[in-house]
Amino acid sequence: MARDKRFRDVDEQHWAFRTLQALSAKHIINGVAADRFDPEGTTTRSEFTALLVRTLGLAKARTAAPFSDVLAGAWYAEDVAAAYEAGLIEGESVSLRSG
Repeated sequence: MARDKRFRDVDEQHWAFRTLQALSAKHIINGVAADRFDPEGTTTRSEFTALLVRTLGLAKARTAAPFSDVLAGAWYAEDVAAAYEAGLIEGESVSLRSG
């Protein structure tokens, strides 16, 4: 399912316009709001992980990520769990729960 999404803060002359159009059409990026991308913003660990998971087309994880700083229900929780399960990420805040 492709889409033609445009961000009001990224005009056609912006160096990343075409790339953002392609990534948006593949549902890899969403932006910071429905009509904003924030091209001068920084990318967080959770955003980078979500981009990686979406780019690779990883399946949903069978379990939650074992990180104490990834709250269940957070927009990035399923992506972090998928990346952890695939062995793409590690962390120092691994909780001590069994399983």
